[in-house]
Amino acid sequence: MPNISMTTMAYAIQAVNATIKHYRQLLENCDIVPDEAEIQDLLLQHMKAAEELKQAYYEELRTTDVINYPSYESLISSVYP
Repeated sequence: MPNISMTTMAYAIQAVNATIKHYRQLLENCDIVPDEAEIQDLLLQHMKAAEELKQAYYEELRTTDVINYPSYESLISSVYP
């Protein structure tokens, strides 16, 4: 994985999870979604990205000496209250 800071990774996790929430809301709350198949595909792609970011974040937490990083759950709790 490319070397990025934990801060950047945390922002990416929050952004991807906010986008997932947005796509889910579009699919759940709209009677007619013009490009439903495209939105479902984007949702799946973002869910895959979220899983990869989650694994990378846990790996970085496991291998770093710094202990003041937030948990993954706290990063996404602002997205999924």
